Amino acid sequence: MSQLEAAPVNTRSYSLRRIFAVGFAVVMLLGSHAAAQEGYDVDEVHFSGNVNLSDNELAERMTLQGANFFQRLFNTKERTQYYSETLNSDLEKLVRYYQRQGFLYATATLADLKVNDKDHQVSIHIAIKEGVPFLLREIKVVLSKQVQNRRDSLSVIVASLKDAMKLVPGTRFRDDDIENARSVAAHRLYDLGYPYATVTPRLNVDTAARQVDVTWEVDPGLYCVFGRITITGNERIAERYIRNQLAFTTGEQYRHRALERSQQQIYGLGTFDVVTVNARLPQPRDTAIDVTVRVSESPMLGTRLGLGYGREDKFRVFSESRILSFFGGVRRFDIYAKHSGLEPYHFELRFTRPAFLTPRTTGVLAPFARKQTEPGFTVKRIGGNATLQHQVSRKLNVTGTYTIERVSLDTSSISEADTANVNLDQLYNRSSILTGLNFDNSQPPFSPDRGYYAALTFKLTGVIFKSDYKYTKTVIDLRRYTGWQGMVFATRAKLGGIAATTGEGFIPVEDRLYSGGGSSVRGWARSELGPIDPNGIPIGGNSLLEFSVEWRYPILGRFSGVMFSDFGNVWRGSYSYRLNDLRYSAGFGFRFEFPIGPARVDFARPIFDEVTTWQFHLSVGQAF
Repeated sequence: MSQLEAAPVNTRSYSLRRIFAVGFAVVMLLGSHAAAQEGYDVDEVHFSGNVNLSDNELAERMTLQGANFFQRLFNTKERTQYYSETLNSDLEKLVRYYQRQGFLYATATLADLKVNDKDHQVSIHIAIKEGVPFLLREIKVVLSKQVQNRRDSLSVIVASLKDAMKLVPGTRFRDDDIENARSVAAHRLYDLGYPYATVTPRLNVDTAARQVDVTWEVDPGLYCVFGRITITGNERIAERYIRNQLAFTTGEQYRHRALERSQQQIYGLGTFDVVTVNARLPQPRDTAIDVTVRVSESPMLGTRLGLGYGREDKFRVFSESRILSFFGGVRRFDIYAKHSGLEPYHFELRFTRPAFLTPRTTGVLAPFARKQTEPGFTVKRIGGNATLQHQVSRKLNVTGTYTIERVSLDTSSISEADTANVNLDQLYNRSSILTGLNFDNSQPPFSPDRGYYAALTFKLTGVIFKSDYKYTKTVIDLRRYTGWQGMVFATRAKLGGIAATTGEGFIPVEDRLYSGGGSSVRGWARSELGPIDPNGIPIGGNSLLEFSVEWRYPILGRFSGVMFSDFGNVWRGSYSYRLNDLRYSAGFGFRFEFPIGPARVDFARPIFDEVTTWQFHLSVGQAF
């Protein structure tokens, strides 16, 4: 029901209720003649006359849906069936949706119904008449009479709500904007100590001028503080660890946002399966709001096992065992082991201390031993990491890692160009600091269909302890996901650069930039795009640029397809990008969704290139 329908109306000839009744009667009358071909498949749905709202936006409001390209191609049976009653209901939904968008006099009628008796299909053409939209004219925020003289500071607080609502006179009236503004204003008051606050919009509609005045009546209610805090459900974890994660204390000003932040921070300890933080608003009303924290502890011992196969890493298997409350408290101890074609062995012990220094900071110590086998080199490493990770917000993380390691390079596996340019020792030391920023609001986790991802990492070697080679390394990774009628448009841009800071400028082969492979430019095999030596061995480079675009579309159930194009290259020079040297590829693939992410198969080949060999990639998870 539109916000306008329930508003006091200033009109010269018609009430809004009468306008709505007449509009729906017209919809039902014009749609009722399409009663034939009941049960036929809906092949297509077309719209005409819609200017302000797109075809896709309207189609999403309908029960009757047209078949996409792949449903037609494979003749799947997951199409909607045409019924005149359903069509009439959809026409009514479209009119109501237009009214919620400010088009009070909009109509939606059946213009044409094409029938294919041979295939038992129908195509629907819906004609839209939008009309002139109603605009916002005047926006006022007033205190309710019973509180106007009680607290002078309230008038200042409430006046600031007008800006928070983000309603601008002269813009189109939309029901969703009114509801969002109401919610924003109410939560602003909740976070200022007024949990009983109410915010009520009063609408005055001038149907002749097609404008709407909005008066916000605000009753903040009682000013409140946090009362008694009760914690239940903890058996192994001492209560003090949970209290340290709370973003409020008894006697502080009540803030609804503090409850949500506390729940996130307690979850961040990694020792609870369930966490709830609830404030109980007492009746009769009181100025002290008691809070109950309920937790359910995770099992103390746990083990994960996994195995799979990929085109690049071949057969892979890993295990991870975890001990919670290691030596008491919220400390964790993990034992991690992995084997694959790219990592013949990777062993790591992780000692983790959540809530280290601050409630949102985690400290990790992790000694490791690892062997890495890539197309251009084989290297063994033994060392350790010390990491601090701070959660700035739910979407933004900052990380700092110090690494010291002893590297053993198999010089027989690397290119002749490297052995000729520098006198490589079989063993060398490396110490480095890596800092990173990571922003991720993409959803859902394994196959995003909306949102952004942005990551920046900067690595500086030769810090604190001796490092045989000194250089800096920067990598930027940007991604965007846009959903549209079950399809997803995904784009990624990646930029990297390395620069030596001292010495002869040699960069260890295992830390160089490489391109090509199932998660890179897919027209080339792993690491094979970029500089190579005379024997065809990839030698990597100091500058990287990649860009990818994907169109992901549903086919049937959990089975979906993708078409993509990638381009990029790697250059030997530091921060040197020659756009005329970019190499391009395109291809297609298929995905099958599992709870842990999609299984992926891609086929790609170079385009605009003398190389025309097809590449085949098999893996788990989206390419990006």
